Amino acid sequence: MTDFQKWLEGELTRRNLSAREASLGAGLGHAQVGRYRNGKRPSAESCRILARYFGVPEQFVLRLAGYVAPAEGEDEFISRLAPLLEGMPESEKRGLVEYVRLRRRLAKVDQSGDGED
Repeated sequence: MTDFQKWLEGELTRRNLSAREASLGAGLGHAQVGRYRNGKRPSAESCRILARYFGVPEQFVLRLAGYVAPAEGEDEFISRLAPLLEGMPESEKRGLVEYVRLRRRLAKVDQSGDGED
C-alpha cells in the first residue's frame, strides 16, 4: 500500500466516509476515490482537490502521491506531522517539532548502541 493510499484510507476512516461520499463531496467523479484506494495514482489536480476537501496542505498530498520530493534536509516524518499541527500556535508547534526531532535522534543513538546507560 502506498503512502497516499494509507493517508486516504485514514482520512476516510477518521471521517466515517465512503469512497463515493468523498468523491462526490470533493467534486470528483463518483468512483475516483475508490480507484485511488485501490492503487490508481491520482493526478496532481486530484491531489489538490482532495487536499482542499480534507483541509490539509496541497504540498503534503502531492508529496504522498509522488509529485513533490521532500525538500533537501527535510525530515519526512516531520513533514507528515505538519498537517496534524494546523491551528496550533507557532511557538507550541516549534517546541513540539523540536521535541520530536530530539526523541528521534535519541532513538537512533539507542538503536546504534552508542547510548549511555
